[in-house]
Amino acid sequence: MDKSIQYMVVDTAEGRSDFRGVVVRRLEPLIKKSIGRFYYGDMDYEDLMQEGRLRLLKEIDRFDPERGTVFLGVAQKSLRYLYCELRRKKVPLCLLNVCIRGDGDNREEIDLIEDLVDIGDLCIGKEIRLTMKGAFDRLRPVHKDMIREYFLKGKTLRQIAGERGIHYMTAVQRKRRALEELGKNLEDMGYEV
Repeated sequence: MDKSIQYMVVDTAEGRSDFRGVVVRRLEPLIKKSIGRFYYGDMDYEDLMQEGRLRLLKEIDRFDPERGTVFLGVAQKSLRYLYCELRRKKVPLCLLNVCIRGDGDNREEIDLIEDLVDIGDLCIGKEIRLTMKGAFDRLRPVHKDMIREYFLKGKTLRQIAGERGIHYMTAVQRKRRALEELGKNLEDMGYEV
């Protein structure tokens, strides 16, 4: 008898049956797809699969049928966040001109940069930040404020509108105009937008 995943998860959540193993097996293609789309690292594939299975089991246990959500949507989002989180790595240590003197040793180690760090990428990143800062500094104060709140502090347009006492659509228009002005500033500085 072929039962839908939603039905099995609801049955499990309400304690009538235990379909956790069946649901996880049936969602293995979703785990594989999520790994392919959201993980770019060197972790072992079977470990990634196991992490996905564990995440699905956790979501089944947390699932609340009364909320009216579709379990497949919950599973998709949860796997996406899992593999995005796993691919984040700490920036490797990058040290230049570090003194490694020992007793009677006056040598200096200049090349302690790990292979994972590309100096060209670091320089390009710094140049992009300086360019964007220059274009940002030329913005009108109201547009600076909008970009700072929305992009840097991560506030929603609804939150910004509420804090400023303006209509939501005014906040939408300010954000659009701020981005247009930022693009114009970049063009004035000689960059293609």
